[in-house]
This record gives sequence, structure tokens and C-alpha cells, in this order.
Amino acid sequence: MTRTKLIIGGHYEILRSLGQGNFGQTYLAEDLHARKRKVVVKQFCFVGHSQTTLNKAKELFEREAEVLYDLSNEMQNHQIPRFIAFFEEKQEFYLVEEYIAGQTLREELAQKNRLPEYEVIDLLKDVLSILKVINEKRIIHRDIKPDNIIIRANDGKRTVIDFGAVKEISRVVNTQFQTKQTIIYTPGYSPLEQLKGSAKFNSDIYALGMTALEALTGLEPEKLRDEAGKIIWPDDIQASDGLVEILEKMVNEDYCSRYQSAADVLIDLVELEKPKNTLMLAPKNYLPVQTIHKTLLQQRSIIPQWFRFPVLPLIVIAVFGSTSFFSVKRLLMPLENNSSVSQPKPQKIISKEASEKSSNLPNKNNNNQKNINPCPPILAPGKTCQK
Repeated sequence: MTRTKLIIGGHYEILRSLGQGNFGQTYLAEDLHARKRKVVVKQFCFVGHSQTTLNKAKELFEREAEVLYDLSNEMQNHQIPRFIAFFEEKQEFYLVEEYIAGQTLREELAQKNRLPEYEVIDLLKDVLSILKVINEKRIIHRDIKPDNIIIRANDGKRTVIDFGAVKEISRVVNTQFQTKQTIIYTPGYSPLEQLKGSAKFNSDIYALGMTALEALTGLEPEKLRDEAGKIIWPDDIQASDGLVEILEKMVNEDYCSRYQSAADVLIDLVELEKPKNTLMLAPKNYLPVQTIHKTLLQQRSIIPQWFRFPVLPLIVIAVFGSTSFFSVKRLLMPLENNSSVSQPKPQKIISKEASEKSSNLPNKNNNNQKNINPCPPILAPGKTCQK
């Protein structure tokens, strides 16, 4: 039995269903006009089928489709699916976008159970860079969770799919004809203000924080809350204090106390990854490093740097040489004095008469010699001392 092929929009052949929700159905299809390129086709259904409803839906679709088209073409590395086309057929609205081949974060966690801290930080940085751009375009995703984050197969980059901006079209149109408002959210990942139907731009930050916490602990949001609904932080969480502080602020229940923008979270993540300064402790007698540097700068010599290095060694050699010279000279002086005392003086030859005459004179030299004693050699070798 031959299976009938379902072709919509004239050239999109439906291959299989990717999922179904309150706002319609999502299909994987091939574009027959583009070498069977795989695309995602989203079909949206509405409650009312009056002409007024259809006109309003068409207006919103056109407006939001233009926003998604501009957004997907401005994104660097195309970390959101590229918008391809939208059309209306048989009073049904269809949106066509790029198909991202890869593994969802949900599938990755099913294999690994949990991710190490550095991978969680990379996850945060990838998704925050996307949220930063879409928030600047005044778009709220509204459904950040592991199922809507895909690790792209060709480069490993994380991409965000299933934007709530298009779901918002269905919500606005449907609520115009319903008494009960339809709210877009996923239990466990959406913050309180979103559950009340008033999503903020930092509601996506809360959802991403819960997603990162699940990736870090391996526990789903329901298992991370107590009976009152408050988050319980596991004692064995394998994360630094800095990352825990960032996550705590991301998942703060009060949106006023939460991070107000994705850019603010990125700033703190960059600071977290900076290398920490090493603290060096010194004894009390030592000056702090800053004081030492300041003192050295204040006492800088006026001698030029190029002149100082060749001259200083010469000065040292000269001083050392002169000191050695005088020390050696002083040591040699006693030897010179001793040599002069020990040598006998030449005797004069005198006549016999002069000798007899001199013997009759009082011997003054003998008297003087009695009063002169040699100094101890230790004080002045070779010299005499007067009593």
C-alpha cells in the first residue's frame, strides 16, 4: 500500500511529527525546491475561525515573522534557527524555519547525568549571549528548558529553539475569544510572575538558572524544591562558591532582586573566570611591597643607568686595592726598622791620644743608656721607649 505524501505550501513534504502542543503541531519536512533541505514546519491552530480572528492572527503573524527574520539573520554563528518563510493555507498558519541537527540538552543529561562546572559555565555563556540579543529586540523566549537547547552536531554550539514569540501570537489571538487566559510556561522552569501571566525579560534568566542547576546536580527542578516551593541547594553540589552565588541570583523568586539582564550575568561570569591574585605574607619587620617600590622610586640615583654599571666595579676595585696596599705597607714597616737597628754602624778609627783623652771625660752616654730601655716588640718592634 502506497503511503500518500503530505505536501503543504506547495513544496514542503512532511516527513514526521516532532511534537504537539496547545498551540499546534511541529513537523520535520523537506523543501522540494531546495534539494530536499530539511526544515521545521510549525502549524498553529486557533479557537475562532471567524474572519475577524483570521485577520488578527494574520496581522500578528506578519509582524512577529518579520521580527524573527531580522533576529535570525543578525545572530552571530546562527545560534537560533534561521527563519525561512510563513504562509497561510486553508485558514491555517504555518511557520518554516531551519532544522538544527544535533542532540538536545535533555538527551545529553540522560547520558551523563550531570555536567562539570566548566561545561555548565559554557552552557550559560552560550545561552546568555542569545538571550542578550533577543531581549534587545524586546522578545521573551518564555520556554527555556533542556528540551529547547540543542547542541549543534557540526560545531558543538548550543542553540535555542521553539521561541515563545510565535506561541504568543496564538495566545493573544485565542485569549480574545476566551474568558480564561492561556499562559505559556513549563512547570519547574518558569518563575512566579510568568505563572501569573506577566512574564518579564529576566523570566528567561530564571528558567536558564534552573536549567543550569539541573545540569550541575543531575536533579530535575521538582526534586530541588521543598514543600513550600523554595529551592533546596544540595550539600554535595560540585561547584565553586562564585558559581553558586551567580545561580542563586539567577533563580531568585523576586524578579526585582534577580539579574535584570543577560548582560549583567555575563559580566559576573567573566569575573568568575579571571585568575585570582596570590596573597603573599611577609614578616612584620619587612615593608609591604608597595612601600618598598615607593621607597626605591624616591631614592633613585641621579647617576645615569648606562654609566652606573661600568663605573661601580672600578670604584670597588680601587678602594679594595688601596686598602690592601696600605695594609701590606704597614706590615712591612717593622721589618724595615728591625733591619736598620740590627746592622752595626761603621766604627771610626781614632788616634791613641784622642782615645785616652775621651776616656778621662765623664761617660754621658753610659748614663743615658741606663735610662733607655727597648720597647716591647709587640708594641713597636725595633724602637726604644723612654722611662
